[in-house]
Amino acid sequence: MASVQEKAQCVEWFIETRSDIQVQRRFRTRYRKHPPSRPSIRKWYNNLMQTGGVDVKHHTGRPRTSEEDTERIRLSFQR
Repeated sequence: MASVQEKAQCVEWFIETRSDIQVQRRFRTRYRKHPPSRPSIRKWYNNLMQTGGVDVKHHTGRPRTSEEDTERIRLSFQR
């Protein structure tokens, strides 16, 4: 997995070259490791354009249940 700095560098190269293949080549040359996938590079670029950052905050775990839903479910079991 690429670090935030590596992702930012990839996006910078993508803006400069408009080529995800060129980004992969530069990444391999500079960091001497397997480059990120072409969809990943484009995702980081699109995320930067939409949110201003390259990193996506993933929410883990189960979504929270509202108090209203909890009460509605509790009442349905009482019936």
